[in-house]
Amino acid sequence: MGAPVFSRKVIEKFGHEVIQYQDESGEIGLEVLPSKGLILDIKLKGVSLLSGPNCKDDFDSNTSYKSSVLAPFPNRLKDGKFNFHEKEYQFPINDTTYNSALHGLPTGDSFKVIDESAGSSLNLSMQYNYAGDKEFFPFAYAVQVDVSIDAHKCQLGFQIQNTGATEAPLGIGWHPYFSLGQPIDECSLCIPKCKKIEVDDKLIPTGKRTAFKEYTKCKPIGEETFDTPFLIEKDADFTSVVLESDTHKLRYYQETKPNKFNYLQIYIPDDRQSISFEPMSCNIDAHNNQNGLHILAPGKKFRARCGVALQEK
Repeated sequence: MGAPVFSRKVIEKFGHEVIQYQDESGEIGLEVLPSKGLILDIKLKGVSLLSGPNCKDDFDSNTSYKSSVLAPFPNRLKDGKFNFHEKEYQFPINDTTYNSALHGLPTGDSFKVIDESAGSSLNLSMQYNYAGDKEFFPFAYAVQVDVSIDAHKCQLGFQIQNTGATEAPLGIGWHPYFSLGQPIDECSLCIPKCKKIEVDDKLIPTGKRTAFKEYTKCKPIGEETFDTPFLIEKDADFTSVVLESDTHKLRYYQETKPNKFNYLQIYIPDDRQSISFEPMSCNIDAHNNQNGLHILAPGKKFRARCGVALQEK
């Protein structure tokens, strides 16, 4: 079989410019909202795998964070506060329920496509630059997302670089919602042996971690709920989570060598039509507890990969 040939089409959705890529068989596809750095859909073997932004509110403000790149921290910051080099900073509170700053800084419409090419795989790179112009986070950084998709998998590389003149406390994550076209209650899940991070009533880590072995063999999700952070301590290139429907097996993986994506948040939204596997470079509230937080010198980078593959059963 020859290399896939990809077409590129620009369409408008809810007033935003969307790029659609698809191979000639219709089996492989990628849909991107480039201005916001959002991957709206990933298609492998003709199956759409992402429940991405799909309404005007999602396209404009995306309060559910579907497919959002999260920086300079993923997840939440307790009371929106942190100290760095003996100075306190106060982020705006955008989660009033738990009095937290949630998922870092919004990027607005500031992502740009910096590279795209197609051969045996389709490759796309998007970049966002933050100037450090907010008083509550005066540390400049650049985020780059590299996407590669072929007939077998879609792999993403996430990079955050300190572009300022001083040290900066930085973290990064991604917030995809995966779907196999049927309710999550009807799917099965397999999670490798790892440590569950215990959280308090504000969803902030208590410091306690417990062995998690409940899903080491694939079993039905049923009515199980997840809004759960995990620590993965395997010294392996990648660690996988498996989601199975009646017809397909989705393998989500993230890089788990030391100082990579060693934290994972699993979340099932209230509609229970998808499940989020969120790679994180650091723990919840890392700017306070320091768990996995990267203190990057000027010019230094953190980079880690994750991806998804699909099999027919």
